[in-house]
This record gives sequence, C-alpha cells and structure tokens, in this order.
Amino acid sequence: MNIDEIQKLISGKFRGKKKRELEKIIEADTELKELYIVLKKLFESSLLSDKKLTGATRELSGKIYSDFQKAIKLKSKKIGVQIFDSSLLPLPEGIRPAAVDTKTLRYLIDGSSLELTVYPITTDSVEIIGVVNFENDLQTEVQVVLKTQKEKFISELDQFSLFRFERIPVGKCRISFYMKKKLFGAVEIEI
Repeated sequence: MNIDEIQKLISGKFRGKKKRELEKIIEADTELKELYIVLKKLFESSLLSDKKLTGATRELSGKIYSDFQKAIKLKSKKIGVQIFDSSLLPLPEGIRPAAVDTKTLRYLIDGSSLELTVYPITTDSVEIIGVVNFENDLQTEVQVVLKTQKEKFISELDQFSLFRFERIPVGKCRISFYMKKKLFGAVEIEI
C-alpha cells in the first residue's frame, strides 16, 4: 500500500472489493492505521485535498512512506528516511531552470539529520557534499562510506561534520556512517 492508494481511499475513489481489501490492510497494521487517521483528518479539515496533494507532495510523501516501511521491515532506526528533495519542487512562474541542476536531499537517521547537496560534474558523474547534524553533539570520529554497484569511496567528517565525495558515478548508491567501526546509519540514494 502506498500514499496514493490511501489518498484515493479517503477521497472515495475505491469501491467494493478494492475498498474492503485496503481497509483490511489498514486495520491489520497499527502504524498504517495511524497514518490513515491523520491523513483522513487532514482531508476532512480541508487542509489537504486532491488538488493540493499534487506531484511533488505526492512523490515525496511516497518516498517518506517507503523509507519508513523499509526501516520498519528491517527493524532498524539506522535506515535514513528522506524528508526533502529539492528536485521535486516546481520552479516559480517565470523562472527558467539553471543549466547546472544541483539538488538538495535531507534525511532523518535515528534522531540525527543528514543534508546532501549533489552537484553534476559531467553527464555521468557528480560531487556530493554532506553535513550530519547529530542528535547528541557527538565529537567522535565518523567514517563515511559510499558504495556504488562497482566502487567504494571513503571519507571522514571534518570538525564541522562535513564530508565530500568527488566524481561519483551516476546511479544508485548507499552512504553509510560508522562510529568507532560500528554502523550508525545509512541512506540509499539515486543520483
């Protein structure tokens, strides 16, 4: 089940067997039921409607939901949940897109936050600069490991909790954070 299906169920677009199936799935999952109740209240209060829940909102809420479900399935708070993606935001009217398409991504990892800025270098590589804001001002050495399908890159946080990777191939990758060789958290991104 995804956010689109929940939204369609709330707005009455499902009937009969499909509606009963989705209601049964929601009833069986406590966290999904809580999400359904919150979204239903938002729709009923007119704070959220079909017209307001458009492309960017729908796509980001879908990513948040799938990351959250993945973390629950793996029973881990160490999996990052994406909470922002600048590439999903529409440009204001009259503004042309920039030639260089940078994007900013934000994640929550077990109470700490991660912000990544992705800069295109060539058509098939990017530079990634990130900053980690720890829940408890941890002053320990943190190793950052970025793995693509073929390569592994290693960096460390500096005194400002920043890290940087140059010439990362475009595609799926996983960024993991280790404190004293123990996994602190990880995020999966597609660049």
